[in-house]
Amino acid sequence: TAERLAAELTGSYAAPLLFGQDTFAKVSASLSKFQPLGKHIVVRADARYDHGLPFAGAVLLPEVERFFAGGDNTVRGYAD
Repeated sequence: TAERLAAELTGSYAAPLLFGQDTFAKVSASLSKFQPLGKHIVVRADARYDHGLPFAGAVLLPEVERFFAGGDNTVRGYAD
């Protein structure tokens, strides 16, 4: 079996017109590579890039949309 690649590109936009509180866009790109090692083992490598773009005079994204420590939906960045 041969190696395989998977790519994904996503974007999102928020604005008061869409019932948001701030105006910003976010883009994300990810790439995964799957390399078979023998008949029953596959090694996977992933890369991801996220970028936020504040608009309407804002300097930063809203705090809950920033990418540090994983955000509100993860436990990364906190001690066990």
